[in-house]
Amino acid sequence: MKAGSIFVLVLTLNFCQARLERTKLVSGSVYALESQHDGAFLTAFGNGKVGGKHANNGIEQGQRWTFTQNGDASWTLAPIIADINLVSEQTWKIFPVSHGKSLLQSLSSNKCLVNTRSEATLIDGSCDKDDPRQRWNIQQSAA
Repeated sequence: MKAGSIFVLVLTLNFCQARLERTKLVSGSVYALESQHDGAFLTAFGNGKVGGKHANNGIEQGQRWTFTQNGDASWTLAPIIADINLVSEQTWKIFPVSHGKSLLQSLSSNKCLVNTRSEATLIDGSCDKDDPRQRWNIQQSAA
């Protein structure tokens, strides 16, 4: 009976470990970024504003981003939206932190993407891998 209990425990740990791995990024693919802080998704609102917003009925169009890898190991993120003039592309270095989460550091400012709260414009601040407002779960999404 003890052997069966140990076997179940091993299966549970393997399942948890798989969920904690970071999504492998592929250039040209579409992803959504979910904040560890409050579960809001990185959203292009328009007028050049980017913020966090919860997905009520699945991930919305403004919450999908095309990731394109650049030659210097950085990534350009472009929102998948009907009007490309709503928000410009952003170029980031993406660093894995832990538990499948990543930091996004701006190539131009060297600051990291910070989710202040849902429905608010995001800011960038000094990078802190332990700050849940700066930790993002990158999920593959359909275009």
